[in-house]
Order: sequence, then C-alpha cells, then structure tokens
Amino acid sequence: MAEGNDASSRPGDAPSDDAAAPSSQPVEENKEQVLEISLDSKKEISAELQEDVRPEGDLATKSRDSDDSGVGDAPADAAGAPGTRSGKGKTPNPHADGTDRPIVVDASDHIAGRLSSLVAKMLLKGNRISLVNCERIMISGSRSNTIHEYRQFLKINSIINPKHGPVHYRRPDTVITKMIRGMLPFEKKPSGKTSHKRLRAYVGSPRELKPFKKVRFEKAMITRSASSYTTMGELCRVIGWTE
Repeated sequence: MAEGNDASSRPGDAPSDDAAAPSSQPVEENKEQVLEISLDSKKEISAELQEDVRPEGDLATKSRDSDDSGVGDAPADAAGAPGTRSGKGKTPNPHADGTDRPIVVDASDHIAGRLSSLVAKMLLKGNRISLVNCERIMISGSRSNTIHEYRQFLKINSIINPKHGPVHYRRPDTVITKMIRGMLPFEKKPSGKTSHKRLRAYVGSPRELKPFKKVRFEKAMITRSASSYTTMGELCRVIGWTE
C-alpha cells in the first residue's frame, strides 16, 4: 500500500484535476469567442442577402414607383385603347358580333357583273355589305336583247311542279342578291352561306343607312353614257315588278 502511494506521487505521472483546470478555461473562452464571431458573420451575411434578394411585394412597389416616375410607361394599346380588348393586346374581330358598321355601297351606275364579283370577294373576307339603289344598277348590252334573254330564263321550271324549279325573282334587290350568290361557294363550303348572310340589298336608300358614307367601286363603274345600258329597274318592270 505504501508503494502505491509513492507511485501516485511520482513526478512523471499525469497532473491532477487541480493542475489541469487553469489550462481548460482559456480554451473554452476561445471557443465562445469563435462562436460569437461566427454568429455575427452569419447575421451580416443574412442581412446582405435580405438586401439583395427582395420579396415580390418589394419588386411590385419598385415597378410601380418606376411607372409613376415615367420610366417604362405602358403603350396606349395596353391601356385599353381602341383596337384592343381590355388592354390585353388582342385585336378583336370587327365582324365577330353585330355591333360593327357595315360597308354601304351605292350601286348607282355600276355594271351588274363587275359589282357582283367585287362584293362577293368582300363578303368572303368577312365584311358586311349593304347595297343601296339597286334599281339603278346597269346591265351591259342592248335593251331588247337583255329583256329577251331574261324572259327565256323565266321559262325554265319544273315539268312536274313549278315549285320544284328555280325561283325567278322580279325585284332589283333580289335579282342582284341571286347574282352575288352565284359567285359565292354557296353549296360547296359553309363559308359561302355565312358570307351570303352578311349581304343586304335595298331598293332606294333606307332611312337607317342615310348617315353612313356611301362607297363606290371605280372598277365597276360604267365607261359609256347611261343610255348605252339597261337599268335593273327597267328590266324588272318589264318582267313583272311593281313598285
């Protein structure tokens, strides 16, 4: 037992707890300082990141401030100008609804065939056409030959029942409407029927169309004196039209 006590008191042995305590305190203090420095650095980094990366609300307010200052103003179309639909940049179809203004054509002194072809092309493009003064449309050729040809056309009907045969119109507006229908793909394509529904023809000029500006086609106008042609009104009066 005495040797054991002597061995514990040898100078080469490990120091006791009292001797090791002073050396452990500065180490713990250093650790606490390192932790405090690291926490401060993390706070600084997070603060910098918050300054650089802003939420969407800050970006929205920044964009509003820039708009108020006059930088990056939206174009007139985006603000709901005419030609757009609620500022979305979409141009509406002018013929999608019934609120659009039709193209009023004054048919006076126009050759029937040329007028019909031009109107048929405009109808296929989606325009609404209103023909006025249809009784003043000119038919090329001599008056006697024109009347004779149309009378021969009236004789074409069904042998079984005249109701089954072709309908022979005797009004100037219905005659020109059928001529334009013949230049449309009425029986071949659905676009032909829809285009024909956008056509309106009138004898004279109705009251509701008087404020509209009248349009004329220079390519379809007569090139000679009016006495060299037969008007649609004269032809229809001979075949049975009563005003």
